[in-house]
Amino acid sequence: YSHFIRGLFDGDGCIYFNYIPKLRKDRNNKIYNTLIKHISFVCKSNEFIIDLKDIIYNECNVKFRLTTDKRSDLPTLVTSKTEDILNFLDYIYNDLDSSRYLERKYNKAQELYCHLQQ
Repeated sequence: YSHFIRGLFDGDGCIYFNYIPKLRKDRNNKIYNTLIKHISFVCKSNEFIIDLKDIIYNECNVKFRLTTDKRSDLPTLVTSKTEDILNFLDYIYNDLDSSRYLERKYNKAQELYCHLQQ
């Protein structure tokens, strides 16, 4: 399933990450940069996305939560847990044939992967 799921992710998936400043009152009001991140899928079919959620969990033990995208009002799978993101990226990009992925999304995934490994 990994190649099929990678294709879905290339078309209907999202990788988001950004550093935002967070004030830590317990540390004398020092400001720290916090990594905010998530990966998600959006789909028109509620039945399909529920099946996809189960397949991903069974294949690579990654837990996505089912929600509704606020902009499109479509069913969406989202995960923001570091371990789940790393496992999912490993799963879809393991044994990769260079002609079988969206380069822009792959590069963004690699960038996020590096941030999460720090």
